[in-house]
Amino acid sequence: MARKDVNKGSNIDIYRKKIGKQEYRRNKGVVKSIKDTSDAKQSAIGVKEILLVMVAIFVLLATIYLMVFLSFEK
Repeated sequence: MARKDVNKGSNIDIYRKKIGKQEYRRNKGVVKSIKDTSDAKQSAIGVKEILLVMVAIFVLLATIYLMVFLSFEK
């Protein structure tokens, strides 16, 4: 079998590819850190959710207390 002529491009193209790979490596780390911060923000429990749960528990306890209080009053 004959050997094919492999033309990898000019020196300028090779240089550009090297620069592109370096930028990709750098950008990959930056993109990962941005994704990590956005995931942390989305998974964090907000103050509104905590207050909503606390109010729901208070209402539940208040209704149980009123039911017990009204049952003993009769």
